[in-house]
Amino acid sequence: MLPNEFLLAVIHLSAFVSGHTCVEQQPNFVHPTEGENVTLSCHIHVDEGEKINRFHVEWYREGTDRHLYEIGNLSHLRGRFRENTNINQQNASLSLFMLELNDTGKYFCNFIYRIGHKILQNYANGTSLIVQEAVTTDTTIPSTTNNTGNNTDADTENTTTENVLLTFLLSLPLSLKFVATVIICFYTLFSYTSIAFSCTGLLTNVR
Repeated sequence: MLPNEFLLAVIHLSAFVSGHTCVEQQPNFVHPTEGENVTLSCHIHVDEGEKINRFHVEWYREGTDRHLYEIGNLSHLRGRFRENTNINQQNASLSLFMLELNDTGKYFCNFIYRIGHKILQNYANGTSLIVQEAVTTDTTIPSTTNNTGNNTDADTENTTTENVLLTFLLSLPLSLKFVATVIICFYTLFSYTSIAFSCTGLLTNVR
């Protein structure tokens, strides 16, 4: 890790010596979700007629203390990043895998290159990486076993009640007939008794 003051001095010196040479980094902002992968890219642009003989790319992350830390020295990123460099196209990329929330930060690429006898370096403006928390959706399907059992019991009770009512309704006419029959029998018996008493009275009077 290099001190920020030294890095800034090198950036200004490089810009002064290299003229219009600049480094472009893409994207400027990225908002992936934790668990996803992301790739940052850098490309160096030089003036016409100038030729880069050799270059090397380093990747840094800005810490909470505003210092820049080289990616390869960050233990929490170990095994989760890959650096690629394409010499012919004069570009480079940094791929981060299985992103975590604490990967959030600003990342910079630094081109160290040679033009003629000059060894220069240029930093890009950086990429702000903001890792978002993954949202899990509850896909649990409520069990309907108990409800089904309750519904079955209710249906059975309703069926039993309906059967009792139906039986009562079916038997109601027979009961009425029975009551009517009893009333008729008592009425008939009473009538015959009255007739018998009347006949007895008449016979007594005749005698």
